Amino acid sequence: MYATLDIQKQSFNARAQMDVNIVDVSSRRNIAYNSYTDNYNWVEEKATFTGDRRALNDNDWILVDNNFNNPTREDILNRLYRNIYPQVKNRISNEADW
Repeated sequence: MYATLDIQKQSFNARAQMDVNIVDVSSRRNIAYNSYTDNYNWVEEKATFTGDRRALNDNDWILVDNNFNNPTREDILNRLYRNIYPQVKNRISNEADW
């Protein structure tokens, strides 16, 4: 008894960069500048098989039953912003805390 798995893999990487420049409005003096970055990596696999289904183990079945569930553009942007936002907020709080 044997089976052959045909495994397909999809992946992509997204990178965000946010530049923050804090300026004193009255004097137009640059108070602080920072650049914040984050990366999002997505990888997913699925499989089809030929042969005897009894030859497949539990991990094989996970791949066979999987359907690609690509994150939306909005999901990716939200995740990147959620990761960068706390850093930006801390920097602004530190600079504005007189």
